[in-house]
Amino acid sequence: IDQRNNVEPQWKELKYQLQYPRIDCGYFQLDRYLYIIGGHNSDNQESTKMIERINLDSFQIEDVFQLEKELATVDCCIVQTNKYNNSLLPLAEYLDKWVVW
Repeated sequence: IDQRNNVEPQWKELKYQLQYPRIDCGYFQLDRYLYIIGGHNSDNQESTKMIERINLDSFQIEDVFQLEKELATVDCCIVQTNKYNNSLLPLAEYLDKWVVW
């Protein structure tokens, strides 16, 4: 895990590393956590179903879990948009929640 230091023009390597190093992964921040999802193993290029959750306050990996086989090729996101947009009212029940397709 690297963290950008805005004062110095270089990356600082942090103490904790991902348990499953990967490339082409998805990631998102939710509250104080960074979730790293899927991707390909950087050693053998095989796809991985692992998800790692990193606490951004302590930069520690707090949780690691595996997607079920049926969910290995799905995409997910959190829907966030203007809640006052009348044309989106039918979607209001999905706002700020997980959507998997």
